[in-house]
Amino acid sequence: MDWATATFFDRVVHSLWLDPEHVRAKFDIDAISKRQSLSNKALLTSWQAIAPGSDAAVVEFDFHATGNAKRKLLRRLDGHILKRRGGFKLRSATPLQWLPDYALAYAIVAQECGGTLVGWNHVQSPMRD
Repeated sequence: MDWATATFFDRVVHSLWLDPEHVRAKFDIDAISKRQSLSNKALLTSWQAIAPGSDAAVVEFDFHATGNAKRKLLRRLDGHILKRRGGFKLRSATPLQWLPDYALAYAIVAQECGGTLVGWNHVQSPMRD
């Protein structure tokens, strides 16, 4: 991979132990991205209503995976993992401008490992005003 010309998406995919060229050949990136665009917009809208002007949020990505798929995903993902029966949640501070790239990469790595990315949402702050 040529790091000088790599997109942010390519870098995220590479950090998840996948080859960006293989991912582009195997998956319809545009179709997956279009399916996710409504969820991304909803998260951005609701987060900006809570924290106007904020450029990052703590996002919880919800994965469904069991058995080997779950083990494979847990080895590839980095962050605060909340395990549950039938899957887990990955909690991560995410820059909002890169949210579509992260969500797309996580959906692809989940599918590649035999699981699915069910959804994602921001985490409410436990601090009171």
